[in-house]
Amino acid sequence: GQIIGRTVDSLGFLHYVLWNADLSIVDFGIEGFIPYAINNAGQIVGQTADKKAALRDTDGSLTVLPGLDALAQSQALGINDAGWIVGYSFDASYNSHAVLWQPVPEPSSLLTLAGGLAGLGGFALRRKRSK
Repeated sequence: GQIIGRTVDSLGFLHYVLWNADLSIVDFGIEGFIPYAINNAGQIVGQTADKKAALRDTDGSLTVLPGLDALAQSQALGINDAGWIVGYSFDASYNSHAVLWQPVPEPSSLLTLAGGLAGLGGFALRRKRSK
């Protein structure tokens, strides 16, 4: 239901845009964000105006992804529905490297997981004692 791409305005200026299913358009030209890929959740990856890999989340927030060198160029080229992002980054010697960025679980998700594991451990211990 969404398409990313580019268009040219009446003055000949290039704009990177997101077309929504309701035919509304989000223009990334103002943000200086160049989109390259979108997943089914609506998360978009691309590159900022200062040539850093970035993720534009569904709430419109922009997160710059860490590169191999803070000063070097990086670019996010694809994102799957699990939020895994592929791209490249240059190191300090300006050698290009493939990069895979993986989403980090929210702290609340980690607490839920830890609580679930503790509960299972307690259940297993109780079951072992009753035998």
